Amino acid sequence: MNRFFAIILLLLWVQPAFLLSNDDFVINKSNTYRWLLERKKFDSKMLSKLSDFRPKTQASYISPKNVFKIHYDTLGNNAVELIDRDKNGIPDYIDSVAFYADYVYKQMINIMGLKSPYPEQYGGGSEHYDIYVLDIGNGYRGEAYYGETRAEYEIFPRKIFPKYSSYIIIDNNYSPNDMTISDDGSNKKYPTYSTHGVLGMKITIAHEFHHAIQFMYGDPNSNMFSLHESVSVYMENKLFPESRDYLQYVRSLFKNFPKYPFGNGEATIGYSYGIYFHFIDKFFGNKPVKRMWELVENGLFQFQALDSALKEENTSIIDSWLEFISWIYHTGSRTIDGYSFYQARFFPDINFVYTGEISHTDVFQLKSQVLPLEIRPIRIIVSTNIVFDTPDTLDFFVTNTDMDKVFNQFMINSEIDLIYPSFEGNSRQICEKQYKTSSLSSYMDTAFCRKGYQTIPVSDAYPMPFNFNLHSTIYIPTPTDIPFGGKVFLQVFNSEMEQIYAKETTVMVHNSHRVVALNLEKNLFSSGIYFYKVKNDNSLKIGKFVVK
Repeated sequence: MNRFFAIILLLLWVQPAFLLSNDDFVINKSNTYRWLLERKKFDSKMLSKLSDFRPKTQASYISPKNVFKIHYDTLGNNAVELIDRDKNGIPDYIDSVAFYADYVYKQMINIMGLKSPYPEQYGGGSEHYDIYVLDIGNGYRGEAYYGETRAEYEIFPRKIFPKYSSYIIIDNNYSPNDMTISDDGSNKKYPTYSTHGVLGMKITIAHEFHHAIQFMYGDPNSNMFSLHESVSVYMENKLFPESRDYLQYVRSLFKNFPKYPFGNGEATIGYSYGIYFHFIDKFFGNKPVKRMWELVENGLFQFQALDSALKEENTSIIDSWLEFISWIYHTGSRTIDGYSFYQARFFPDINFVYTGEISHTDVFQLKSQVLPLEIRPIRIIVSTNIVFDTPDTLDFFVTNTDMDKVFNQFMINSEIDLIYPSFEGNSRQICEKQYKTSSLSSYMDTAFCRKGYQTIPVSDAYPMPFNFNLHSTIYIPTPTDIPFGGKVFLQVFNSEMEQIYAKETTVMVHNSHRVVALNLEKNLFSSGIYFYKVKNDNSLKIGKFVVK
């Protein structure tokens, strides 16, 4: 009779400490919605003087297409670099701001057909849309950021939700030397920007100008700002696909999925899900994004608007969700060319919330508390009854698909139960066995099997001869009766039979071969012939290798 290997209950309403680390410091890209929340606290007197909050600058420049007015300083902390290679009297950085602002306008307004925040006739003194160039890259967390779109005066007549005029603030250089100071009391400094110079500037214009467009459709006052940030991050790469800035947020997501449930409307969560809109774009272009904002203008809250826009394309958030998870899984080393995200090979490894090892005779059960539209990755490594075969790796993804909780931002957990192997009805196939998930709430799951394979001994060390210009590691045979994972003692001798290396190590698998790996160092291994011994208490393997 099968025995239970483990029954484990993970309660993740409070983020468990084992998922956190010291390098989880993520810069808030945009200050847009922090400002909006502050603006909503203003009394009528402050609202009448919103123009007083605009930065004061020393110079300005109208963009070539006569759409934008770029405000900047030439002296002081906010000054831009004054290099002017084309001798037109305008710093090159400001020329670039104007050029890329016009480009972003053309793409989003003229080509995508989104609502334009230009002409702006409220607080800027002219019809031009205003961009202020300041030093915003240095300060405490919350004070330093990539950019900001400030909602200013309400635009009347109101349709359903309030709409706002706005202006944008961007950094004056996106320098790698700009630093954000931690707000945890340690005063530790972190680089503010992952992308620097003109590339950092132009993706920020794309990001923030889309926020300006969002204000033209209306603010539902729902505090569901995550989709606003997701779409703005998506726009950065749609317009400038060479950027990899978004990968910093993908790394955070892949490291700690429970911390970033897609169903949570908090703005900072949205940065990690720009990739969802890249996924949607693959099938429908930017049409669902435009339709989503139109439906917000017509009175729907953001998640309902996205779901309705997708339903007009004969899909939905839920219908797309498992395929999106499959895209997430097929990234990094699992990337399939032509499938998944266009920069999938640059994505990091997935950190599985739970990883367990069981034997092929065990039964495994795991109960997880999962938030709405959280992606919960679980890995089970199943050993075989064949000593020299690698184990099967079973990767499960469970997700809470209670859309009512998403629509109402009622972010509470639902329990999802996973059992493997399962002998009950409605079980699903994975490798040669079946598994089953169950929950009292709405949920979905998907699973991926990576079959183990037979490992074989190898007679000689490789690569041979070893060449420092081509190689860094040499793989040394082990006794044929020692399985991978077994401990052995490795000794290496030079041609004079002097021992130059000795260390206990673990048998690994490389290209299906059972070997031990040795990273050769030039100061120990010059050109010549070397002899090795690999042994445990019962077995011995002797051989040689050549270094050129």
